[in-house]
Amino acid sequence: MPESAAGGSGYNRTPNTEHCPKLSGCFANTKHMRHAVLATILFLFATSVGASLTSENVRKHIRLGKYAAGTHDYDRATQHYEEALKKSPRSKTILFTLGALYQKTGEYDKSEKIYNKFIDLYPLDANAHLCLGDLFLAQKKLDIAVIELQKATKLDRDNSLAYRNLGYAQLIGGAAYSAAKSLEKAVDLNTNDALIYFDLGVAYDKLGKSKKALRAFRKGLAIDNSVAGRQTYTKVLEDCEGERLTSAISDFNNNNFKKAKKEFKKLISDFPNHALLYAYLGHTLHFKVPAEPFAAENAYRKALVNLKYTVLTPLQSAYLLDNLGMIRMNIGDYAEAEDLFKRAVDENTDYPVAYFNYGCMLARRGLYDTAAVSFAQAVRYDKHFVNYVSSHAALDDFRKTAAFTNFLNSCKNEK
Repeated sequence: MPESAAGGSGYNRTPNTEHCPKLSGCFANTKHMRHAVLATILFLFATSVGASLTSENVRKHIRLGKYAAGTHDYDRATQHYEEALKKSPRSKTILFTLGALYQKTGEYDKSEKIYNKFIDLYPLDANAHLCLGDLFLAQKKLDIAVIELQKATKLDRDNSLAYRNLGYAQLIGGAAYSAAKSLEKAVDLNTNDALIYFDLGVAYDKLGKSKKALRAFRKGLAIDNSVAGRQTYTKVLEDCEGERLTSAISDFNNNNFKKAKKEFKKLISDFPNHALLYAYLGHTLHFKVPAEPFAAENAYRKALVNLKYTVLTPLQSAYLLDNLGMIRMNIGDYAEAEDLFKRAVDENTDYPVAYFNYGCMLARRGLYDTAAVSFAQAVRYDKHFVNYVSSHAALDDFRKTAAFTNFLNSCKNEK
């Protein structure tokens, strides 16, 4: 089967360079450090100094190097490990650490030199090839990264990290079929690494295997529902839904609520983890005539539950929370309504509708001065809300108060 021509991974992260399982936390230029905390545990493994490090002078440099690395003084740390290496030139511990240090500081040539020395001394050490492969991966030198990572998998067929990073290198290089094979092997060896499932989901998606892609993402998110993972899963879902989603949203926007309701329900049946589908179903039920407030609320709450799998934009979140707040306000649950309006504003601070609706709720409760402040906030982001406050039928009592006069004066002063 030919490789996919599509290059790049949808999962937005830099190369997966948690190189060498013995180096718990040795990353190189990676933003998503879910596996370890780089600065603090980069060299903790060196506490288990091997039998070859018998010299007190060597142990002294190891201790000082660890301390310097712990304070982010990597230049001094490399100096101490270089001194330790002179005294113990065959030490795997020192070679691993020094290579990782140079990689951390972006001195890739020096790191490569150290790892090549390691391989010269121990050509059958899979982790040495894994480290060198990850170094190349960090530099986007994909062809030679794949070669070294393949060597690591051949030398240690139980090394899930080698298969995972090999799959990732193949994936961002456009070889989706080979990537899927490598990542499937990684999953067989380690079922607890979310990144394997995320990358496997992207590989399946590129190969057009939508159902497999969605299953892989769900498994990954069950382990780690990070924002990056949820964002990628959302993108894959939207790609799978395609024109069906576009058509349903268009029907909603054109007030064709009967058709939109039917379409969103079908989409939810096929893609039950997508929060946006539940949100739009809620909007449809909320705005249709006659409205279905209880069904709308149920859809909105399911949307919130499914945010553990997928994401909404700030505006989408604010719209959902504001509408749910209106439903709770209309049944007299002012406490939850207030919380929902505040959450809507937190999601999107310049969303004027939430300020206006919050003001309406406060006015209904007779809290006119506080309502005026909320209305003023709405006007600050959209001047048209002066007219809404001045004419909305539900605000007749508010307009009879001094708070309304103060509100109008504040709007004039804003101009």
